[in-house]
Amino acid sequence: IYFDHKPTSDEIRELNDLSVSLDMDYWTPPVGSHPYGFVPAVIPANMSLIEKVASLDFVVRISSAEKPIVPFLDESVPATRADIIRDIGIYGNRYNGSGVRVAVIDTGYDCLNNQYLKEPTDRHHYIPLWFDDENIADEDGHGTHVAGIIVNSNDTYKGIAPGVDLIILDIHTQNHPLPGIGEVYHDLVVPIRDAVDKYDADVISISYGTYKDIASHRNGEDAVSHEVDYAKSKGATVIVSAGNDADDNKHIHGVIPAGTCITYRINTLENSTPHFYLVWNNSSVDLDFQLYRDGQLVYKPGDTGYHDNWNLDGKGFLDDNLEPTSPFRTGEDWTIEIINNGDSDQEFDLYQDNYGAGVTFVDATSDRTLTAPAVAEGAIAVGSYVTKSRWTDYTGQVWTYTPSVRVGELSPFSSRGPTLDGRIKPEIVAPGQAIVSASSRDASYDDRTVVDTGTHFIDSNGGSPGGTITELTSGWVVMQGTSMAAPHVTGAVALLIQEFRELYGRDPTPDEVKKIITLTANTTDLPQNFNRNAWGAGKLDVYRALRDAPLIMGLEWLRSQQNPDGSWTYSGEENVGLTAMATLAFLNYGIDENDPTVRKAIDWILSKQQADGKITNGWYHNYDTSLAVLALVATRNESYYDEIKKAVDFLIELQNDEDEGYTPDNKYYGGWPYCEGIEVDEWWGGWADLSNSQFTMLALHYAEQFNPNDKIVPDEVWDKAEIFVTRCQNREESNPDYNFYDDGGFIYQPGSTIWAGGRSYASMTTAGLWGLYTCGVSRTDGRVMDAWEWIENNYHIDQNYPIGNQFLYYYLYGLAKACVLWDVTEIGGHDWYQEMSEFLINKQEDDGHWEGTDPWEEPDTVATCWALLALESKVIPKNTYLVFEVRSPADLHVYDPMGRHVGINYTTGGVDIEIPGANYSGPGTEPQIINITNPIAGTYRVKLVGREEGNYTYTVRGLIGDR
Repeated sequence: IYFDHKPTSDEIRELNDLSVSLDMDYWTPPVGSHPYGFVPAVIPANMSLIEKVASLDFVVRISSAEKPIVPFLDESVPATRADIIRDIGIYGNRYNGSGVRVAVIDTGYDCLNNQYLKEPTDRHHYIPLWFDDENIADEDGHGTHVAGIIVNSNDTYKGIAPGVDLIILDIHTQNHPLPGIGEVYHDLVVPIRDAVDKYDADVISISYGTYKDIASHRNGEDAVSHEVDYAKSKGATVIVSAGNDADDNKHIHGVIPAGTCITYRINTLENSTPHFYLVWNNSSVDLDFQLYRDGQLVYKPGDTGYHDNWNLDGKGFLDDNLEPTSPFRTGEDWTIEIINNGDSDQEFDLYQDNYGAGVTFVDATSDRTLTAPAVAEGAIAVGSYVTKSRWTDYTGQVWTYTPSVRVGELSPFSSRGPTLDGRIKPEIVAPGQAIVSASSRDASYDDRTVVDTGTHFIDSNGGSPGGTITELTSGWVVMQGTSMAAPHVTGAVALLIQEFRELYGRDPTPDEVKKIITLTANTTDLPQNFNRNAWGAGKLDVYRALRDAPLIMGLEWLRSQQNPDGSWTYSGEENVGLTAMATLAFLNYGIDENDPTVRKAIDWILSKQQADGKITNGWYHNYDTSLAVLALVATRNESYYDEIKKAVDFLIELQNDEDEGYTPDNKYYGGWPYCEGIEVDEWWGGWADLSNSQFTMLALHYAEQFNPNDKIVPDEVWDKAEIFVTRCQNREESNPDYNFYDDGGFIYQPGSTIWAGGRSYASMTTAGLWGLYTCGVSRTDGRVMDAWEWIENNYHIDQNYPIGNQFLYYYLYGLAKACVLWDVTEIGGHDWYQEMSEFLINKQEDDGHWEGTDPWEEPDTVATCWALLALESKVIPKNTYLVFEVRSPADLHVYDPMGRHVGINYTTGGVDIEIPGANYSGPGTEPQIINITNPIAGTYRVKLVGREEGNYTYTVRGLIGDR
């Protein structure tokens, strides 16, 4: 019963006097988009009494809580890369969900059948009124399988987060007095409330949903969705399976023109009674439908069982529904006619919602098939994709899905969005087909689904009618469904919460969780314009979610600091350089111009380009323009080429050379100043510095790569730049005129430095390494070797040696960039990226930003940009591919940084595909190609095994998206 306020004692008494019993312990207040609260109640099944209750002025509406609900049902965990987090770790920590309280609302849990299942921390069995004892058995097996996906500790079938504190809330009711009904709708309301208010759950996992397809159950206005939104408001993250209705052929979505009718054919597969709902959202249009059997009108508006124009919820949806009084029979020819009585075209949805009825539509559509509570605004709805298309049962028999079920593709049954009110759903997809997990002793299974060992009961007759129940040793079974996909996400969220507690001393909010798992979803093997109402944000990637959580936190903080015009502020003014740095942080992560923050920033940067090509709104013309070029190049948007070319021409013109009055004997020759117009005179001598120059050289370097067919930077520019960079190095052999200490490091300017009294220091030495690299100097050149020796001898992550915390984050970005440019993975035995990442993340504030270590890194947006760019130096953007190709008589083998193999297994004679997301065309074909989607940072090893003498052609390509 819904109210616009919490019922008063007088109102409760008035309802009690009408024999209405309210359970005020479960009063759910208005929350979010739900304008009314509700109370579970028991009302005698008397229509006149129900109408009397509904007419009370303090009652908003009544909704049945007896609607049926149904469950939504090795290689799956590696596919999500959760095994990396669990077995190897991230940022120096391994995570298994320890201390995170996870509530699984399902059919129960049998942990005694399997030594790899843990005892629950809490459990409760919800006993309906018609039960007289507490039956804790999992006679269905669904709940044990779902929970096992989270907590299995078996090496082969290890769960996502085996260390969680498991709370089992058992809603399974085998003996419902109504035929065909096990669990009912109210069975979800109470446990969701208890999960947060009684058991303090951090995560709630629900693999159930209703199939009563009235509009409120498709747009999130129903009671269970309301309860989900309440749980989210209390800080719990709620994971819900999307449903398995996409291929049930029980839904049609379309548009009917004004004043017309449309006829659809109906399949009757068995004798059964369907239930039809026609839903639309326009109170000014009246739709009706009629049923025809063998061409004769059988049911029409006004007939028994037909309800016309029900206003179902607060979002304006109307509904006509019909439950025929006699069953449909096989062999009958049924059609349904939809009629638009209005004067405007109208979008509609038609559902057949009797879950067991064999009545389907010939021209069914798979969209808008999610149901409650997956449609709740506060739910993270999870669809299913395929990670395995075959399995071997306990007898050794191999079972394979039909050809339409392909590894990597969306499961055909996985329910699609959007919701009726237009929201994109599901949020994400996870493995949900041929999933192996734990079984229950009290359930019976088709023997084709039973794998491996343990004690178990199966149907020994292969699922055919009359099969006998016999005992067999097995503890693992195969199931499929979005029910299996949801707990993969539940486990991932538990790992993420544990990471937040370790790094930030707090839990992520449900919105932060959603942001992180959707931004990090894997889309590498999806079409460029994939259907987000089928795939959500993409495939769950647990490793990337935990690896990138600090990055996303930092980026979201940066987003909050952006000015309305798209810029960021430095020293009280909008600033091109800082705006370009912040934009580059988003682009380097893989967030492109479709993102509003990036789009506004790029537009603002472009608006500051001046006639001579510079991009600036201050006097740091060189810094601003160089950083702007880096941001524009990082978009990979070829339409910006003219703007980039103009900016590059400005930077080339700005270089100190003869045209500017600098002769080769001037120590500033070949470098870059802050801006144009700095004169060469006896007192001043001109100006250039290595900090300015490093960014200019980097901008020119990447601008050259933007269009390799255009020689955008003349060779003489690099020749002059090399002279200046060399003069900044403390190295007697190559720089006798301006050398201070002959230690191989670099300083700010030739022969002088503001910092360190002429001593080399780290941030300038990394700048020198950038410069030498962009000038094309060899790795074996003495200048390069001595610079790296200085870095090794003075290696520090916690300071910009020897000047302490000055320019600390600026230095760390410089170190990261130098190491990436020169392909340096270790410095003196130190894994520099691992150590730098751990240091930076320990310095990150709990809202995602970094505090500057000195006035030169204020405001905090500056430090945050440098820190993010440093972390991103070895973060591979989404949609990245590696393609290895051999055109020769040789076998191709690829090993990833973890040693996993793709190629021929000479022992078994088969092919190893150990790298998740890999595929192999070969052997025996030419060319042989191995594609690696979603590669990880590190060194990939390639081995060619020749089959005969001859020449070999081998190529490797890296792509981001289609570039």
